[in-house]
Amino acid sequence: MTARVLSHAKNLIVVGCFCIGTNQVDLSYAAQRGICVFNSPFSNSRSVAELVIAEVITLARQLGDRNNEMHAGSWNKVSAKCWEIRGKSLGIIGYGHIGSQLSVLAESMGMDVIYYDVVNLMAMGNSRQVSNLNALLSAADFVTCHVPELPETKNMIGADQLSKMKDGSYLINASRGSVVDIPALIDASRSGKLAGAALDVYPSEPGGNGDYFTNELKTWAEDLRSLKNVILTPHIGGSTEEAQSAIGVEVAEALVRYVNEGVTLGAVNMPEVTLRSLTMDEPDHARVVFIHQNVPGVLRKVNETLGDHNVDKQMTDSRGEVAYLMADISSVKEGEIALLYNDLEKLEGEFCFLWLRPHQSFHCSLSISPTSYIGFGTNSSSCSTDPNPDLVLNHMRYRRGRMGHTGPVPQDINTCDMEQVPASMQSPPLPMGYEPRDKRRTKKIEYRWIPSTGGKQMHGWMDGYGDQNPR
Repeated sequence: MTARVLSHAKNLIVVGCFCIGTNQVDLSYAAQRGICVFNSPFSNSRSVAELVIAEVITLARQLGDRNNEMHAGSWNKVSAKCWEIRGKSLGIIGYGHIGSQLSVLAESMGMDVIYYDVVNLMAMGNSRQVSNLNALLSAADFVTCHVPELPETKNMIGADQLSKMKDGSYLINASRGSVVDIPALIDASRSGKLAGAALDVYPSEPGGNGDYFTNELKTWAEDLRSLKNVILTPHIGGSTEEAQSAIGVEVAEALVRYVNEGVTLGAVNMPEVTLRSLTMDEPDHARVVFIHQNVPGVLRKVNETLGDHNVDKQMTDSRGEVAYLMADISSVKEGEIALLYNDLEKLEGEFCFLWLRPHQSFHCSLSISPTSYIGFGTNSSSCSTDPNPDLVLNHMRYRRGRMGHTGPVPQDINTCDMEQVPASMQSPPLPMGYEPRDKRRTKKIEYRWIPSTGGKQMHGWMDGYGDQNPR
């Protein structure tokens, strides 16, 4: 998701990466657009750690080569250069979620564990941290990489680092493909410096399953495939039923929490801000979320805007050029919501959300002209305390320029029945203010639309997948 793609995603408010890595998203541009990005940093850690343990044993016993020989009809029973892993040294580069779990598993199998990380971290069990990368490379029988993709980690293991490893040692990479210099690894394997290697990630990977891991992908692909005692897997470190299920739950919960409460805990491109949720015991409360440029004077202006209300709780934080403010205010009348929004959007921030407390009705009447656009947070909607509101929403969110139908409204929309609305604009119904193709809503929303000049009343709901049930 590049800046070009994100710039055309007018309704996009949040991105969920169902994995650990987020290098597939332009995080900086997303933050500037007010798009929050979440990932799953924990859920597949165990799966990756178990894969590395399996590869350590497979390499030590040359199981990959013996398996290939048997499938080719060749019986080759050998013990030369086949080892137990008990008593061997495992060097872990990057002692995060995966590295620390791997440390525990390896130690339970009798391995001596050392690790290197750019920060001082508490050791698990009897493992110990070494002061620099070279110290790890020269001491470990097995070296495994578990670092993020950063400019500092590109070709982190190259010809120079490989030359410092023990003769006959093994290299495993299940982190990011850019971490290991593949041509240098090929040379080290052919020269006998490495007794084996296991790769689950690559600098370039095919976009789908098929016979694509050839020299057309990278010029070294076929040389890599020809090496003895080298395990090649197609980026399956986290590909287990358990990990995929846990990832789905973890990311989905983060998305729902953000959409419904504005909480950014776990976001990779936004400041992490949270407040206690509003409850049913707090009537006439509203939550304000204000994303703005991190420049002086904005907070003062926001507090002046909120000054007529009691600010029950407030939290703000910044990350680079983006700042995130969350505040819960009380004594808010329904007719004041749009006024608050209009005042806030005049400030330095580009984005403003307002939530009513859970299940509190928000009354709004639409004022539509033939060339206007339906969208919350624009001049096309105005709040009303009319006891017979045109539109009733149990949950409503404002966002300037991000939500709303993107085409002109028919001239007769105020008087037409449901059947008269163009088919392209019937799902979901116009009053919702969402694009027909939008399937990113995560809260079930009830609505009622009564044309201002009479006609058929529409009442129904739209769930989190954009499905509707008008009745």
